[in-house]
Amino acid sequence: MNILKNTAIVFFCLCSIPLAQADNYDELYKASGWPVQVEHFDSALQMMQNQYKDMLPPVFYQSVVGFSSQRFEPTAMNQRGLSALKQSLVNPNPALVFFDSALGKKIVKAETEATTAENLQKNQQGVPVIKISNERKVLFKELAAAIPYRQATVDVSTSLTSTMGDTVDSLFPGMGLGSSIKQITPTKAQIQQQVDAHLNDILVYVYRDLTDQELQQFIVFAKSTEGKEYYQSAQKIIMASLNK
Repeated sequence: MNILKNTAIVFFCLCSIPLAQADNYDELYKASGWPVQVEHFDSALQMMQNQYKDMLPPVFYQSVVGFSSQRFEPTAMNQRGLSALKQSLVNPNPALVFFDSALGKKIVKAETEATTAENLQKNQQGVPVIKISNERKVLFKELAAAIPYRQATVDVSTSLTSTMGDTVDSLFPGMGLGSSIKQITPTKAQIQQQVDAHLNDILVYVYRDLTDQELQQFIVFAKSTEGKEYYQSAQKIIMASLNK
């Protein structure tokens, strides 16, 4: 009887591992701030759509807004992002432990606050330049090298800036409306140049409340095997969410 009971317990534990791991993927997705970032992307998309309101006839504008909003519908973006996380990250537990820690929560809070509609509008002309020590500059250089911020920023920015012109071209081909929009929209190369010129200032601004010790701990995680695996997965989350 005890053998049967013990076997049943082992079988139950083995069967529960995939479910527990699946739950941890969900928890990691939330703990690392992805649902909030999707909300903020949606707000940024609406801001972008409003900028082109006077450039298109009302009927065309409503069609374009509806099409681009459907492409970046938040629930679908989260579903694609979570699916990409599950497919690309073998073990979510180490990253979940990090982002569930006090430091991890502080990092996510800093990242999500930086992308609110209010802050994006306030910093349209660039973030405030914060003077820091040479030692702190070295830390931010290490952080930028450890995490693919540049690629992520370029991918998100180009998705936002190109969506109106691309949508117009796909809905109303041959009318030249998309071309006129693209003439006032920065190209991917221009966005890359802007990111290269200002990435360090952006990182210093976003993580300005982290102490040097906290930055060092952040870098240690980012450089670890588990950290590298997570941030490689994060890039796939971004690409999947953006339908790229």
